Amino acid sequence: LALASMFFALAEPWKFVAIYSFSMWLDAVDGVAARALKQTSRFGAVLDMVTDRFTSAILLAVLSHVYVAQLPLFLGLMVLDIGSHWCQMYSSLVEGGDSH
Repeated sequence: LALASMFFALAEPWKFVAIYSFSMWLDAVDGVAARALKQTSRFGAVLDMVTDRFTSAILLAVLSHVYVAQLPLFLGLMVLDIGSHWCQMYSSLVEGGDSH
């Protein structure tokens, strides 16, 4: 859904916001459901983190297109987001955690 929302970002911003928000809501619900149903795994935790970073990158890419003057800021935020979450996930998995 997050990827689909990108197609509406410039032409129909309200559709973008609605689809992107729904995607984020589903992301929150699937994590809660997985823990409640005891269906968590390391693979699921890593996949969740990767898809979260992907959706954050989509939002920052759209913002960098709308606010071109702020491109370096948005690129820096992408690097910070991906780098910090990779370090956190890696350290969590090294210590034996099943989730991030």
